[in-house]
Amino acid sequence: ETTRFGFKDLIERGGVSVLQPDLSRCGGITEGWKLAFLAELYGRLLVPHAFSTGVLLAACLQVLAALPEKLAPFLEFAQEPSPLFAELTEPAPLLDPDGKVSVPKGPGLGVVLRQEVVDRYLVR
Repeated sequence: ETTRFGFKDLIERGGVSVLQPDLSRCGGITEGWKLAFLAELYGRLLVPHAFSTGVLLAACLQVLAALPEKLAPFLEFAQEPSPLFAELTEPAPLLDPDGKVSVPKGPGLGVVLRQEVVDRYLVR
């Protein structure tokens, strides 16, 4: 599902207990916040799905860092090798031995794009 209206319907009709939005498809950080409020209202968990790029992972980490852990305790992201996920941003996302990923600390989302990776995948 991608919209808060669809997620609300899934909760009310299907008894879904975990909402897994993809911030790149649901409407971004603002819509992710609305989904977090919806999850909290219905007593559900929010576990964002971040499978495309390091930029999406950084956005999800920023959202999760601002939410209570009891509401949003996890983040789902791919561990398969992907240049757009592992190489596109600096700092690159790193999973520590405890299974945690640090929230990037820089301005904005906390990451910058690596131009050589952007150039490698640029469609002209």
